[in-house]
Amino acid sequence: MKKDKQRVESEEWDTTRFEVFFSLKSHDETDRDFVILEKAYRSMPVPLFEQFLEIFVDRNHNLQAKNKAGQTMLEIIAKHAQSTEYLQAIQQRIN
Repeated sequence: MKKDKQRVESEEWDTTRFEVFFSLKSHDETDRDFVILEKAYRSMPVPLFEQFLEIFVDRNHNLQAKNKAGQTMLEIIAKHAQSTEYLQAIQQRIN
């Protein structure tokens, strides 16, 4: 992160702001649910991501959706050393 950028951890989001993610579309053969999950993972701190996952699951979206390479977000996040909390958030909702 650039030095002139400040990370906002305690930001409040309402349902309307989450809706932007649910409106995302795939522009290739990637599963739309994967596109939504990936954007959320890359855009949200853990507490917001956990809230988002609750909505995602409640709406019957697929936590095990795959990208064009056949990978799930779980598999991708598992490779990121500092993303343990994100990984756990998804795993809790799969099990």
